[in-house]
Amino acid sequence: MQRLAEVLQVSVTELINGEKLAGGDAKEQADLAVVEMLLYAKKMRRKVVGILALIIGLCMMVSPMYAAGWGAGLAVSIWGPFMITLGIVILNAHKLSAKFAKLSKYAAGFLSLSALLVALILEALPFGAVCVFADGPGQKVISTFSYFSLIPYGYANFFPLMTAILTVLLGVLSILILLKRLRAAKLQNGVFICTVITFVCSLGSPIFYGIEYMTVTGAGISMMLLISILLQAFTNRVR
Repeated sequence: MQRLAEVLQVSVTELINGEKLAGGDAKEQADLAVVEMLLYAKKMRRKVVGILALIIGLCMMVSPMYAAGWGAGLAVSIWGPFMITLGIVILNAHKLSAKFAKLSKYAAGFLSLSALLVALILEALPFGAVCVFADGPGQKVISTFSYFSLIPYGYANFFPLMTAILTVLLGVLSILILLKRLRAAKLQNGVFICTVITFVCSLGSPIFYGIEYMTVTGAGISMMLLISILLQAFTNRVR
């Protein structure tokens, strides 16, 4: 295209537009073409990532039918629903952005804190953390505990207690930020990264020990943390 433009003695922008531009308009049109190209590339990149996340999520949800044969069990399937949700969010990012744009920064911060508080309440219930005991050959007894309980920790299931402690820390820091006691942008970014780590920790038990370590309460905790992450991302973007 560049060689054709040189032969015709026009710019690439003029060749694409199909008309010669005045000296003043040429630079403006070139800048506009670059911006449009970048926006298109960003949109296509988002679509590719979203579709890949959907495909990976679907593969993870059906993979236990094959993974069980070589001992991986059902643990890999826990990522399936989250990857599918992530793919849907990415593909609909522009629609979600339009809806989030109606939220003020304070409202988004308050909703993020509310999600953390709901996660904290769920963590306090004695239905989230799981311990599997052997009652005999081929027999299992599944017991549930609060995320704050030391019993799962004593049986090497460290993730629930880690998740609970991090959630408490995130709640305190979020309250201080919301009350404008702490206004540092770096601290807000740190809270966001810590929330992502907490979310990963909430999935640690089923990932490393098996799907039987995931409960409805545990899934609710992970979902609340994910919602908090999305709201914090919006808050940090409009800062």
